[in-house]
Order: sequence, then C-alpha cells, then structure tokens
Amino acid sequence: MYFDGSRTTIKAGVGIVLILPLGGAFHFYFSLDGSFTNNQAEYEALIVGLELLINMGVHSVHIKGDSQLVIHQVSGEFRCQNEFMLVLNDIVQKLLRMFDHVDVTFVPRFWNALADNLTQVGSWFKDEMILQQLTIE
Repeated sequence: MYFDGSRTTIKAGVGIVLILPLGGAFHFYFSLDGSFTNNQAEYEALIVGLELLINMGVHSVHIKGDSQLVIHQVSGEFRCQNEFMLVLNDIVQKLLRMFDHVDVTFVPRFWNALADNLTQVGSWFKDEMILQQLTIE
C-alpha cells in the first residue's frame, strides 16, 4: 500500500494505491472535511488505507509512504510530540494490530508519485485529468 496526504489552502486530501500480490491495483483519493496540517493529512491517508485493507480481508501489508515523520513515528523510531498526531498514531497502531504481518518503509516521493497525484486531486490542487496520464509499473 502506497499512501500520501496533502493540504492546500482550499482542502486537504488523501491518496491511496493498493497493489495486489497477483497483479493489478486499486487507486483511491478522498477529500477531507475540516482543518488539517499536511502531516495530519498523511496520517489520515494511512488510516483510510489500512481501513480499506481490513475491510478487504487482507492479513499482510507492506506500507510505503514518503512522509519521513509519519513513517518513523509509526515504526516507533520517532516520538509523537503533537497531541493530535499522538491520537492519530494510536489509531494507526490499533489498526496495525489487526494484521498478521506489517512492514513499514519510507520511499522517496518519486516512488510514491501515483499516491501523491491522487492526494493532490483529493485536495483540489490538481484536476482528475492528470490521473489519466499516470501508470504503475
């Protein structure tokens, strides 16, 4: 699962790419209601992605994201110092316990380009037409 979140002056959004082990993928983007920082939007993207996987009955997940802060907080390498981020991290940790196997990896934005573009559509920064030009290798 690739995830990304972003905030613009207009809206916040999330983008999620679920890659299936036997090939194929699902792409999702959502707009978020309310006020979010960019890091909070990143957490929301991760939460939504994990909830999607749980609802699909997935038991093993490899999580990839380009937010060093979120990836390192989720893996326990960094502490959460912001109260709201701590709440979001607690939600993620509860969701992660529902999987038999979890791997969390930081990837450069280049490798997270599709999720990044999806989140920019969700945050109204880009038009949906950009998605027609993107593919997953």
